[in-house]
Amino acid sequence: MEFVTWRLHSKEKQTVIEIVNPHITRGRIRLSHRELQAYYETTPFALIRARSACELKGQFPVGEVTLKPEAYQPLLDALAGGPKTLPELLRQPPLAQQNFASLIESLHVLGALGYAQAGRPLGCKARNAAASRAFNQAVLQRALMGQELSTLASPVLGCGVTLGLTDQLFLCGYQRQPKDPIAFVWQQLKALGRRLLRDSQTLDGEADSLQRLRELHETFVADTLPLCRQLALL
Repeated sequence: MEFVTWRLHSKEKQTVIEIVNPHITRGRIRLSHRELQAYYETTPFALIRARSACELKGQFPVGEVTLKPEAYQPLLDALAGGPKTLPELLRQPPLAQQNFASLIESLHVLGALGYAQAGRPLGCKARNAAASRAFNQAVLQRALMGQELSTLASPVLGCGVTLGLTDQLFLCGYQRQPKDPIAFVWQQLKALGRRLLRDSQTLDGEADSLQRLRELHETFVADTLPLCRQLALL
């Protein structure tokens, strides 16, 4: 099966869509201002990394670049509250003074850093939510049997989201609500014959493993679980 890739980018203050297909070349389709506005009015943008992990600097072809806090801090904070379209972002008081073009540029920068991603148009989430939920439940069931897949489906983004085995087991525990989620995950790992790592070193003792799981669970609750909710992985 072959896929057609649509690339949305800006050039000379005009936004164009380029259709990439190894067998068909049709050139670029230029969007009118109204078409571009319609795209941003119906397309949610979401964080794909925990807010606490989004530093205001990153590597670009020109070297390391430091982002302006006054432009990016409020944008990251707004997206940390859940996926938002451009009009929804502009209604946030800290972003109200930014204009359409500068906010789009900031979103592109966050995308280049791997912090944020454009999702599917709003109407697609409702149509794809049931199928994504069924797929994700099947993935989590496989994780309990040691046949884990590394990707869950997000109807918000319209693509897969990578989630490791331990986080998948924590997600199973969140859904099943055991009395002790850390003990639940530890029992699953022991049944699968899996061991935990700290600083690239394998942990052998149960006490050290449980302590490591407590640390991982704190990160899961603070960072991973909110992202799972926002991206509709549950």
